Amino acid sequence: MAVVFEDVTDQPEATPTSTESEPPKTDSITYSDAPIVIPDPSGDVPEECEANAASSSEQELYTAALEVAPAEATQRAVYHCNRAACSLRLARHAEVVTDCSHALELDPTYGKALMRRAAAYEALDDLEHALLDFDKAVELDAGNSAAGAAAARLRPVVEERREKLKDEMLGKLKELGNTVLGKFGMSLDNFKAEKDPATGSYSIKFGQ
Repeated sequence: MAVVFEDVTDQPEATPTSTESEPPKTDSITYSDAPIVIPDPSGDVPEECEANAASSSEQELYTAALEVAPAEATQRAVYHCNRAACSLRLARHAEVVTDCSHALELDPTYGKALMRRAAAYEALDDLEHALLDFDKAVELDAGNSAAGAAAARLRPVVEERREKLKDEMLGKLKELGNTVLGKFGMSLDNFKAEKDPATGSYSIKFGQ
């Protein structure tokens, strides 16, 4: 069965007959006689995709678009990102990360993909990567207040976790070290970890 990817985004638009906003332009993907309508990649996620369980059917349409769109097509990044938005509404956070990562491979400056992936990382409690994405979004667009606020909110939490992890690791190392050094009449209390404020790295110093 033939699969045709037909771009109809340049066709003339009908004049609206009401005060309601016009529906988005579409690309038509045709499987024999049965057309599947895909939202125009130049637009944002359709309203119905953002609402409720309709996200699942919209997600399937973006999947269909990705199956027929040429590998080099610029709209592939948008299809991945919009499918990620559907997944985000469905709380499929791992899928969001995967799709946004694909979108960013195609377009490393894609701000929406960074924001959606950051939101998914945060939902997965991967705050380190969430902070990296929010920081990158601010780097790309200094006016992105949402990314800036999220980064400011997450940064102290991430730093606190890093310190807690460091303390836990040092505690385990100290326990192991004391077992070994005790045989030589020493303990790790003789060793102090000092943080370099310039680099954030630690050095170990010995003292009697």
